[in-house]
Amino acid sequence: MTISFFLIDTSTGESMTNDTADYAKDGDHFWNLMIRTDDGHEKENLIQESVLYFDSEEQARAFINGAKEKKKISCELLGEGKVKVFY
Repeated sequence: MTISFFLIDTSTGESMTNDTADYAKDGDHFWNLMIRTDDGHEKENLIQESVLYFDSEEQARAFINGAKEKKKISCELLGEGKVKVFY
């Protein structure tokens, strides 16, 4: 599985991206969830979305079924083993 992080400024629509596939080596990678932004972005205007890329549609559906139990996470099945996560 790989994951892409999107930090979106709701006041401008600007999207900043961090894709773990860009720097993960041999599948041995920990997720660095620290996010830095450029000047001019107010934290109150920032939301985060992620896209998880699973090896199969079945894995993606299993993730969504498990995430339904979490009240602060919303998921959307994008097809082809991709799941969009909003929080």
